[in-house]
Amino acid sequence: MSRMLYPSLVAVTMAAFVGYASASQEPVEPVCLTNEIDKELISSSLAITAGECHLNAAEKDQQQAMQHAQLAYSWFAYAQRLSGSVSPKYLQQAAAKIDELQVK
Repeated sequence: MSRMLYPSLVAVTMAAFVGYASASQEPVEPVCLTNEIDKELISSSLAITAGECHLNAAEKDQQQAMQHAQLAYSWFAYAQRLSGSVSPKYLQQAAAKIDELQVK
């Protein structure tokens, strides 16, 4: 076997094994930041990312959907306070999700 073929074969085998092992596991619930972090460490982009995580989690976790939607709104509002240039679409999306969940 050539020297180049052996490492390639090992890499493909490892990738197939990792793919198989991860496919057999149950889906992992999203883990998002909560407000238990020092305010000095939070930038507007981090707040938006945390809000997006909670908004996505609200779609996937029906039992905690309202809590995630409210946390998303809170993170987006904080991002807007940090940087006035944050798009209001984030707050609108979170508010719409909260409204949708209140109707259910």
